[in-house]
Amino acid sequence: MAKKAKTTRKKGFLPDKQAMDNLLKLSENIHNISDIDILLDKILFELRKFTGAESGTIFLMEDDALKIKYIQNDKLFKDNPSAKYTYLDRTVQVNDESIAGTAAYEGKIIMIEDAYHINKECHCGFNRAFDEKTGYRTKSVLAFPLKSLRNRVIGVIQLINARDKKGRVVPFTERDELYVTYFGNDAAVAIEKAKTTRSMILRMLKMVEYRDPKETGGHVNRMGAYAVEIY
Repeated sequence: MAKKAKTTRKKGFLPDKQAMDNLLKLSENIHNISDIDILLDKILFELRKFTGAESGTIFLMEDDALKIKYIQNDKLFKDNPSAKYTYLDRTVQVNDESIAGTAAYEGKIIMIEDAYHINKECHCGFNRAFDEKTGYRTKSVLAFPLKSLRNRVIGVIQLINARDKKGRVVPFTERDELYVTYFGNDAAVAIEKAKTTRSMILRMLKMVEYRDPKETGGHVNRMGAYAVEIY
């Protein structure tokens, strides 16, 4: 059961067949993406489009903490897309001091109508530092843990400020919760696969570098730099 500040569910909710079909196709597509950066961008973009979220962040678990690996924000980064890179690799602890940390700690979805007025039943905190620094206003939040096939939390996706057709910030709904949960399971598997692929490639490049460290290593690094610039 998801946690939220106020009840926004409608009894008798039934999933929409067309939406489920679209999610099924999307799930199939992401499994064909082997590059982790492209994959994270695709996952976050599609989830935001589906829920109408203004902003979103993907945290991945590293060294028993959550690290920001991808972030999108239509309001803050619209005129300066490169600004998002200043927030990458920032760490959030897995505890109840933050919404994302609580989602990972408890392994459950959390839905909140207003991050500044969290119901005591949620048992999670919210750090306003980001809002105070940027002038942004975080309101509705949906955070859900990414779990491996072995039920291990490998990260968290956090969506912020769902918007209606008029652009007004509204709470996330039971519909969002259902579809995000469905898609999140496939996303977690795809992310693990992409991480493994990148790890294997890096190991292979390292082996090549060891064979001819004077020239091959430098060539690998130069090609890597070119690839990053092109991307």
